[in-house]
Amino acid sequence: MSEVAGQHPGAERAALHVLLGDLAVMDWPSLEAGLAAIARTTADAIGVRRVSVWRYDDEGAAMHCVSLWQDGTFLVDGTVIARRTHPIYWAAIHASRTVAVDDARTSPVLIEFRDAYLAPLGIGALLDTSIRADGRTLGLLCVEHIGGPRAWTATERDFIASIGDRVALLLVLEERRRLELRLREAHAMDAVGVLAGGIAHDFNNVLAVIGASAAMLEEMLDTAHPG
Repeated sequence: MSEVAGQHPGAERAALHVLLGDLAVMDWPSLEAGLAAIARTTADAIGVRRVSVWRYDDEGAAMHCVSLWQDGTFLVDGTVIARRTHPIYWAAIHASRTVAVDDARTSPVLIEFRDAYLAPLGIGALLDTSIRADGRTLGLLCVEHIGGPRAWTATERDFIASIGDRVALLLVLEERRRLELRLREAHAMDAVGVLAGGIAHDFNNVLAVIGASAAMLEEMLDTAHPG
């Protein structure tokens, strides 16, 4: 367990608050780097070995794991959770901002994951929170405790929800950056089109001048050498 997670509740709350403040002002060179740093910080703060970030597809019918911090290593997992194959869990995470499961082996919410996911990884408790922004649910932040059951504290639940908000901000900023890039590319293509149109117009003018000059030369030749 981390030093933060093992502290007195008041000290734990204060320490986690400091971490949130640090994360709020941090900037990263890429989305991947930001997600990895947030996942690592979260895992260290509350003493877990697995923290992952999941994003919805465009239809909102499935979530894809885009970042996984496990045992000190950053991975791109690629696992998919679909609404049609995991309806019980899907309903739970959409009914509440945070799903806290103290005993993953007996919780009915996680029954769809028990044999294929929880048991092989040894996950004994789980704390998930939705990543939301602008009235939209963008994905999920998943904190997994490997070992036996674990009782999540109210402070840890609040902390994870706040971490979810930080991830949401990161995703929104990335969306905005990509939109701005597409707009710049579109403007650049418009500029190329205008430039190409201008060049074509000038070229046509040159051809017109050449054509007129050729016609004049032909007329002069006909005059100088009548047939």
